Amino acid sequence: MGGLLVPAVVLPAIGLAGTTPAAGAAASSGNDVPAAADSSGSTSSSSSSTPADGSSGTAPSPSTSTTGSASDGSSSTTTTLSPEQTQINATESQVAAIESQISQQQEALDAADERYNQDSVSLSATRSQLAATQAAAVATRDRLVQDRARLRRAAVDAYVGSSASGAIAQLFATPGDEAQTRDLYARLGAGNLASIVARVESGQRQLHAAESKLQAEQQTETGQLAQEDQSRSAAAAANAQSETTLAQVQGTLAQEVAQQAATQAAA
Repeated sequence: MGGLLVPAVVLPAIGLAGTTPAAGAAASSGNDVPAAADSSGSTSSSSSSTPADGSSGTAPSPSTSTTGSASDGSSSTTTTLSPEQTQINATESQVAAIESQISQQQEALDAADERYNQDSVSLSATRSQLAATQAAAVATRDRLVQDRARLRRAAVDAYVGSSASGAIAQLFATPGDEAQTRDLYARLGAGNLASIVARVESGQRQLHAAESKLQAEQQTETGQLAQEDQSRSAAAAANAQSETTLAQVQGTLAQEVAQQAATQAAA
């Protein structure tokens, strides 16, 4: 008995992981290389950006240095000044200090001038008062001489026409105090004239006291004026010296700035 022929059944091929062959072929085709994943699951590229000229980026200036990134992502920059700029900064600070000193010296000079002017005015006023007092004293002295002469004539007239021998004898005796003199002239009938002479003498004494006081004030004020003049001269000299020093330092600063500019231009 002959054998029976069983038709062959062709089953479709089953791909790996439940993927159809077509899908598997599509996934495996192409030249792309899968990116490697790091431990955190992110993908890092193996290439780095490079400028077209092949350099590694802009380099910092000679006076600037940049440190690496900190843990918070920020970076710190430290600036180092050139020796020329450091010297310029120091000279500028010196100029500022001298200018401040000049300002203070000018204030001191102005104050010294003001005190000198005030003392000068006070001394001038004292001198004027002293001159007026001295003139009044001279006039009082002249008047006193005249009044005393009149008083003597009155006493002589009283002597000629009077029989008061006691008063006459006292007239030619040694003079006593002022009260005795007035009493004598009163007994001789010249009491009013004696009172006038006494008032003139009192005024003369007051003028002499005022004159002595003004002379003392004048001496004191003259000394003060001389001291203020010395202070003013010293302040003016110090201010002039500072002005000269400032001009010199400013000239040095100009040279330093010019030298720095030339150095930068040649670099």
